[in-house]
Amino acid sequence: MAIILAITAAVTKIARGGRRRSATDPTCKMPPPPPVVNSIALLRLLPTLFRSGLPAILHELYTKFGSVFTINLAGLLKMTFLVGPEVSAHFFQGLESEISHGNLLEFTVPMFGKEIAHGVDSATRNEQARFFVDALKPARLRIHVDPMVQEVEDYFAKWGQHGTVDLRRELEQLLLLISGRCLLGKEVMGTMFDEVCNLFRDIEGGVNLMSVFFPYTPLIPSNRRRDMARKRLHAIFSDIVRSRKQREGDNVDKDVLQSLIDSRYKADGRATTEA
Repeated sequence: MAIILAITAAVTKIARGGRRRSATDPTCKMPPPPPVVNSIALLRLLPTLFRSGLPAILHELYTKFGSVFTINLAGLLKMTFLVGPEVSAHFFQGLESEISHGNLLEFTVPMFGKEIAHGVDSATRNEQARFFVDALKPARLRIHVDPMVQEVEDYFAKWGQHGTVDLRRELEQLLLLISGRCLLGKEVMGTMFDEVCNLFRDIEGGVNLMSVFFPYTPLIPSNRRRDMARKRLHAIFSDIVRSRKQREGDNVDKDVLQSLIDSRYKADGRATTEA
């Protein structure tokens, strides 16, 4: 399980740019290509897929082939997996010409929208990543320590002296409370916290094998729930953002949502939008 949690990327595609550079630069020594898992080997893993799911297959392939391996789906699609902390630096810091998601993360566009993440070009996506990094810097998060502690104390104060709980579900609920308090703002915590949590769960439920290959089809029930949840979340946070933009000075909240509202693109100075 620790190995699966350490997967830094489920799927990556080696871009052509890196191969061209090695062909023209004789001083650049390329390592041997990663081992290839062919279709026959994948068929043998089908029982594991149905019995234990995709993480179990990745664990088995990681154990057999190491941190980097390629899956070849009958020659129609080749996917190179980077698994484990030993390859995380290359995944996160590699040049766009050397390592790229290609269109393999297209399934995230219906989840988050066409205006952010993999719905935009890489330059805009990098700027948006900077917004989140700046908003989550330790210096900014320190002001939320007391509210975090308060949420934890209030939550566990409701527990009795003994009993049985679903620890995973309880900790998930606690993390949602902390996130809602420090990230989403008091508007969400005030009247619509339960609704927002359920909407986020519907979006999370939209990540499955069928939605990865068919992200836009409404025939998949989880896709329909995901799309309705995103539409409702868009309406909720659009109202909150518009309301906050009408405030001034000391009336402005200091949470992460406000940091994102105040962010500006370096290229042209434009502000973030409600989308």
